[in-house]
Amino acid sequence: MNKRNVRAGLLVMLLSMSLRPVAHAQVKEVLFLGNSYTQFNNLPELTRQFALAAGDTMMVQSNTPGGYKFLDHAANANSLNLIQSGSWDFVVLQEQSQLPAFPDGQFYAQSFPYALILDSLIHVANPCAHTLFYRTWGRKNGDPDNCGIFPPICTYAGMDSLLDLRYGAMAEATGAQISPVGDVWKYLRAHHPEIELYIADESHPSLAGSFAAAATFYTLVFGKDPTVSSYNAGLTPAIADIIRQAAKIVVWDSLSVHRQYDPMPQAAFTYEAAAGVVSFDNQSQWSDRWLWDFGDGQWAEMELPVHDYGSEGTYQVCLYAIRDDCDTSVFCQDVVAGPVSVAEMNKSVLVLHPNPALYTLEISGLNRACTFAVTTADGRQLMHGTLQPGKASIPVADVPAGMYLLHLYEQAGTVKVLKWVKK
Repeated sequence: MNKRNVRAGLLVMLLSMSLRPVAHAQVKEVLFLGNSYTQFNNLPELTRQFALAAGDTMMVQSNTPGGYKFLDHAANANSLNLIQSGSWDFVVLQEQSQLPAFPDGQFYAQSFPYALILDSLIHVANPCAHTLFYRTWGRKNGDPDNCGIFPPICTYAGMDSLLDLRYGAMAEATGAQISPVGDVWKYLRAHHPEIELYIADESHPSLAGSFAAAATFYTLVFGKDPTVSSYNAGLTPAIADIIRQAAKIVVWDSLSVHRQYDPMPQAAFTYEAAAGVVSFDNQSQWSDRWLWDFGDGQWAEMELPVHDYGSEGTYQVCLYAIRDDCDTSVFCQDVVAGPVSVAEMNKSVLVLHPNPALYTLEISGLNRACTFAVTTADGRQLMHGTLQPGKASIPVADVPAGMYLLHLYEQAGTVKVLKWVKK
């Protein structure tokens, strides 16, 4: 299948309608290839329902025969036909539950080569598809059946750490993403041991365990905070909320880590305005094409536009960052254009220091009181408050390491956006 014609599709949308929402509904097609770990509690359907409750649509198909390995899927007519037949956004690969934790020689002979084969088949069928490895969990008390042969898997911690290592190796070799379900389980085991993730065999997932997997997959596939979903899957609301929060902490708050070998585009921009003319600074990551909707009926396809609005006002501007004509990220924010703009705030030079910051971000040069907001590059607000003239400071010790935006607002509508980095 050829790459989707993102260029034509986005141009048609921009010309035919006003596009504004940042957290817009999405439609994704996902194929699950695995075994009983995926089949238990019908994980594909759980994930579909989880997405539906968040306003998103996931179309799923699966092939999950019990005990299946990657080498079995690589020779299975049903799996091969499914790979070739769909315009999949993601193909989930789940190996047999023990094999990735076995000794190096066994793993690299019986599992690793077939992960490469399946990934290659996925991208031959659809160059825009993303391979997504289902990083499973260690058994509740290790693997007693094989403990005598390979002592590292005698405990949950030993088995789980090997699974994490091996799925990471497969993702790195194929340039794939990882769905870190095992990491969410590890967090829940440590912080909420009252939630039983296993059934009686101490291997397969309970409903709570599968729900944790669904929350993880939703976050990876849609790139959204799992706490936006109201789906409980028959669990008590309290338990479902704990699991969603765990997925948020482990997956959403470190999304770029799980996508490090296959990053998705991330749209972001800052701007400077004076007398109705706005200069845009494109802060997008992992993208190679950009479409701008300036909010006044005009649009442009370029990296660093300068736009003359002709009259003062507030406009919502949306930037579409595109990667490989396959994936698109949207970032929208209000832009103030006109005689009263950032010029007033720029009468004094604003300095952020230290930058990168570790404990406190200081702002020098404010000539009047203003409100502020700290956001991630994709628009998620982390904190807000008020700053006084002169030298002000914001405590950032609890902010995770990364790049952020500081938005400064005045009552007259003046706004300035500054980039800073947390160590």
